[in-house]
Amino acid sequence: MKLEVKHLAPYLPYGLKLQVQGEVMEDKRPILFNMVGIVDGEVLVHRINYIANVENEIEDCFPILRPLSDINTKIEVNGKKFVPIEVLGKLYEPNGNFEDDVYGWNIATGGDDWQDCYYEIQKLDGTLLEVIYCGNPLEDNSYVTEQIELSYTILLKLIEWHFDIFGLIKNKLAIDINTLS
Repeated sequence: MKLEVKHLAPYLPYGLKLQVQGEVMEDKRPILFNMVGIVDGEVLVHRINYIANVENEIEDCFPILRPLSDINTKIEVNGKKFVPIEVLGKLYEPNGNFEDDVYGWNIATGGDDWQDCYYEIQKLDGTLLEVIYCGNPLEDNSYVTEQIELSYTILLKLIEWHFDIFGLIKNKLAIDINTLS
């Protein structure tokens, strides 16, 4: 796998930051850039606190992204702190609640026999899915699982929050935001 325009373009409206290979400060810390465009397969970046924009070869660019495992962790985006699965879960079931011991959004809100139902986002066989787990406590917690492809609304939210939807971190084509100091 190599980094391609199709991996970067979805993040363009959302202020993606990246590092460029070989671009370091005098103290050897990497310089952060804002991605501002893509022109003829080159990434147009703006160095923070500088005036000029610079074009870089796409293979020299490393987007800074969140791993999907951060979906159950409090993150900060544009000065607002929140747990992503809470926001996404409310789109699915507004009356649910977050239960961090099961890493999901509890969507069981009413009086039937299915008391344990959770909404999660997972990547299975390379496909992002919305997954619903429902267990019946009357039948030894046997679980029924429903898997549906990610809705466009959910996908846009993950991109807006800079989640790695393409598996770039695993392929060493992006930087895990949690590794930056």
